[in-house]
Amino acid sequence: MVGGAALLGAALTFGAARALTDAQAARGALAYAQSCASCHGPRGDDGFAPALVGADSLRRFAGTRELYAYTRGTMPLAAPGSLSAQVYLDLTAWMLQQRGAAADGAELTAATLDATPLDPARASTPAAAEADGRRSLRVVRSSFSEPAPHLAHNLPDLRATIDGQTAACDFLAHYHATGGLRRWGFPTSEVLEERPNAFTQYYQRGVVDCHQRAGAWRMERRLAWDYLGGGVGGAPDLGVEPELLSGQPGERLGPWGHRVSNAAVDGTPIGFLDFFQALGGVASFGFPKTEARRDDDPRAVLGVPGASPGFIRQYFQSSVLEYHPGDPEPVKLRLLGDDLRNRLYPQQAYRAFASFGPARPLGAGAAYAPERVTVPSAA
Repeated sequence: MVGGAALLGAALTFGAARALTDAQAARGALAYAQSCASCHGPRGDDGFAPALVGADSLRRFAGTRELYAYTRGTMPLAAPGSLSAQVYLDLTAWMLQQRGAAADGAELTAATLDATPLDPARASTPAAAEADGRRSLRVVRSSFSEPAPHLAHNLPDLRATIDGQTAACDFLAHYHATGGLRRWGFPTSEVLEERPNAFTQYYQRGVVDCHQRAGAWRMERRLAWDYLGGGVGGAPDLGVEPELLSGQPGERLGPWGHRVSNAAVDGTPIGFLDFFQALGGVASFGFPKTEARRDDDPRAVLGVPGASPGFIRQYFQSSVLEYHPGDPEPVKLRLLGDDLRNRLYPQQAYRAFASFGPARPLGAGAAYAPERVTVPSAA
């Protein structure tokens, strides 16, 4: 799940609403009796632990994936995480059945958690919301570019109305406010939907999300490096190089004590600070996780697999800056958006989805229907 659980190395499915099978719910009932009933009671609402069935149960959970993750991470109370992933899915299916979910002939899996409503009576999936008028997206304005056939994409400003709440998902405005083409490169996808009611666009050098966080709708750059080498979403955590600090003048930013400077650790003039400030600063790049140093410095820990060695690089939460001496524009941004897309959609699996293929121009005022693609967590 974008922004939280692991997103890597799993198959991809369209996010149509899913439920469970009677056989799976029956397995879940047996597992409940063996591992849960001693605390929650034989019926699920008659023990000393919180009720798992009934109209007032499970209100703390935003969705089915959150319920599954909590159950797998904390239960049974005496031995959290001791059951298999399949048993936790079966338990989740049983709880959904108790809430009125109907069997649909397909078992609940890690790939369908996001597309399965926790409250079937409300059926709060995007498809259901659009069908009954509770959700709509409309194009306010859009810019279309086609620098190459495979890069024919729109950059839209959208208005999303969801359950009576209006959100401004202004991808075009955000793009220009945070550095435009120099910062992001060209878009490599249309605006798509990887999680219910969260909208995403991929660019050559990064990824931007329009989603709800901390009770408000936000346009935010995804922490692309953290999904590759910062421990987010199952990625390895390569750290922040606390022993490799610079004495060069610059701005010390963020929690790790690193600074952004126009000079590398060894004094080489590089212009990173000017580039950083001109293209949006922290709002665009995130905080620095290293100093500007050569990847082959024996004290360096962070690195991009397969990247050309010997360059001065600086790693940020959302980007990687490179210095190319002798180039007319020596400060470059690594194509981290492409790197992240390839990691989340391995073996070019993104080619299966229309959003990553060539698009036609959008018109202002047109209704917009983002392609729904769920990138599931690893089971």
